[in-house]
Amino acid sequence: MDKALSAISIDSADTNSISARAVLPGLTDAEVQQRIASGQTNAYAPRTARSTWDIIRDNVFTVFNMVLLIAVAATLAVGLATTGARLLVIGDTLFSGASVWVNMIVGIVQELLAKRKLDRLAALSVRKARVRRNAQIIEIPIEQIVLDDLVLLEPGDRAPVDGPVVESRALEMDESLLTGESDSVSKAVGDEVMSGTFCLAGAGVVRAAKIGADSYANRLTATAKGLKSALTPLQQKLNFVVQVLVVLMVVVVVLQLLAAWRTDVPMVDALRYTLTIVTSFVPAGLILANTVSLSVGAVQIARFETLVQRINAIESMGNVTVLCTDKTGTLTQNKLTVQQVVPLGDYALPGAQERLAHYAMSVAAQNKTAGAIAEFAGQPRHRPVVVAEIPFSSARKWGAVTLRDADPDRDDPRTLVLGSPELVLDPQHPRADAIQTQVRAFTAQSLRVVALVEAMGAIQAGDSRLPDRREPVALVVLRDEIRPDIADTMSQFEQLGVRIKVISGDSADTVRAIAERSGVKNLTAITEQELSKLSGAAFDTAARTHGLFARITPETKQRIVASLIKQGEYVAMVGDGVNDVPAIKQARMGVAMNDGAQITKDVSELVLLNNSMSTLPRALQEGQRITQKIYASSRLYLAKNVITILAFLFIGYVTLPFPAEPRQISWIATMTVSLPCTLLAFGLLKPGYTFRFTREVLAYSVLVGFVGAVVFTAAYVCEYALAGEAAARAAFTMTNLHFSMHVFWDVHDVSIFNLETIRKRPREFLVGLGLLGVGVAVPQIVPQVFNAVPLTPSGWLIALILPLAGALLMRAAVYGPFTRAMLRTLRK
Repeated sequence: MDKALSAISIDSADTNSISARAVLPGLTDAEVQQRIASGQTNAYAPRTARSTWDIIRDNVFTVFNMVLLIAVAATLAVGLATTGARLLVIGDTLFSGASVWVNMIVGIVQELLAKRKLDRLAALSVRKARVRRNAQIIEIPIEQIVLDDLVLLEPGDRAPVDGPVVESRALEMDESLLTGESDSVSKAVGDEVMSGTFCLAGAGVVRAAKIGADSYANRLTATAKGLKSALTPLQQKLNFVVQVLVVLMVVVVVLQLLAAWRTDVPMVDALRYTLTIVTSFVPAGLILANTVSLSVGAVQIARFETLVQRINAIESMGNVTVLCTDKTGTLTQNKLTVQQVVPLGDYALPGAQERLAHYAMSVAAQNKTAGAIAEFAGQPRHRPVVVAEIPFSSARKWGAVTLRDADPDRDDPRTLVLGSPELVLDPQHPRADAIQTQVRAFTAQSLRVVALVEAMGAIQAGDSRLPDRREPVALVVLRDEIRPDIADTMSQFEQLGVRIKVISGDSADTVRAIAERSGVKNLTAITEQELSKLSGAAFDTAARTHGLFARITPETKQRIVASLIKQGEYVAMVGDGVNDVPAIKQARMGVAMNDGAQITKDVSELVLLNNSMSTLPRALQEGQRITQKIYASSRLYLAKNVITILAFLFIGYVTLPFPAEPRQISWIATMTVSLPCTLLAFGLLKPGYTFRFTREVLAYSVLVGFVGAVVFTAAYVCEYALAGEAAARAAFTMTNLHFSMHVFWDVHDVSIFNLETIRKRPREFLVGLGLLGVGVAVPQIVPQVFNAVPLTPSGWLIALILPLAGALLMRAAVYGPFTRAMLRTLRK
């Protein structure tokens, strides 16, 4: 059907109107097939998502992997040239890289599997366009558009190709995604429309002149080499940590090589120990936990019929503190029906209904309100000629058409205006106050009210001023039922600690009534008129304290979101219409309904495929779980790194030999970091809750690392004094495994000194016990594989007692009153 472009007749004197000449029929089937055969189609896929090669490259060619590869190559080259060291060096290099290679392979496989599943899911949200062919309107995927196709645009449609406007009905395009300017741009016949812009108001037809790789949006995307997503807070922090580790690794490696040179350590041993240091720095478990957790999380969230369009949105979900939402289509079902028409002034019901039919059937593009009115009013008795139109927009909150009768002897144009009663009703009208009282009575019942007024004379296209001397025609009362599951959804948001703010273009009474029925707790309301008088701190206070915002324009909606973000909130914005686009772009995370405007989906991180907010709390909860997995993995990895680095430095300071073989350090990393992080990433373990990255990840890792380094150094020094270097290395390895398992338990809220924690988390306790058992047993059963000797009796005693003492000291250091007081002081 072509209700927007061919259901009305239009004044032939209006050069911007669609029917100023005969409606173009579009291409024939034969012409379409000819263009397909010659490759003149819009089938072009810019690199806006990670390809298979991107996934492999990002997992293989990391800074740490390259450094490790260089260290392995140098060690092999020297070792193979050194008599008697070949088998030792080959074994070390295999062990040193084993956990890294395994993590790398697991990460690649998991990301590729997730990509396949998400690509299939993304097909449910494929972009489509309406084109006119053979004088018929059809809907096709945008890839099937061919050269010279006639592409129809209505509010919310994103232009898929470049080309001239061939038919226009007050067409207004938003070019902010390309130019950065938020003002709408009127488009007349002959004006160029660029792909990537979207229709804000009115309607039009564009001839596809530049398609595929030649279109402006695709050229721009190719130049930018793909979509660049903003990093989430956790990604920023982890990147900073990795950068610091790179610097530390270089410094420590240089110091180790210099120390080896000064102490006449053989070159092959110096390179083997350097390989040990590099292996200790490689963030294999951390990167694996991050990539796999996000990939698995995207698939898990997809089970809730939620499409993740940008992978970092998963971590964003774990940070959301405020959820801003439109009312229509989110709290309500966006299925408007006319409940009642109240004639006003001198108009009886038949006359008012006739004028409503004239308006609804004359606008270029019917929104939900006009569509409901058209269904209620039916076909008018006679069809007037459209002289001019100002299309409805959320910023104006009204739309107008100037009509005149088809009879050429009657040349008395009249203008019909439909919109918000507060704006379109003439305040000077004698019955203005009485009408507004009627409006408030309806809105208090959760009903939506729009007013139709009439004025003599014509409007000018592009003029946003209301005509003078407007006579009221009718109030149209519409009902939009709330979603049946919305109250339960609001309760789930509250349990997650997410505050709800409803931002709507409807009246305060309507918004409050629907919000109350929906279960929104904060019902304090403020209007656009009141907000417009505020600025600076006063505006910020209003945005923070109010829960309902009424008669809000798209620009103010964007200001509200920006204000909340400035005040430290992590804001998600849910919407489905063109009016939500500025706020969604401003928010830290945008969420769109699948049946919403195409442009709204394009700029959002998440798309709710079932068009229901009921899936969002579960998706947010999953996002929080994934964030906790990454936090836990970060604590395990960073604590291990701090322990190992400080222990090496402490032992080097007392001028004792290097404390571990490369294969021993690799074994420790596998059992205490890589395997636990893998189990965490796949959701087999539940970590303790972490609130703050700086305090509970970084500060925790430093405190635990210092305690662990002291314990390891003491174990090595004591056993070195009692039984020599080889026995000391064995004691160092076992002490490391034992203490690291206490760190693992602590990260999962388990302590062997508190039996209640073991009862509550038996799986985490048993997994830790199993990892410790395997980690200790294997080197004792096959010590030659690890270039080690079995533990001596004194070594067993040291590896048992010192880690237990260290675990007690760790808990005192992390959770003791001195630490809490120090952290409170730092926060001040």
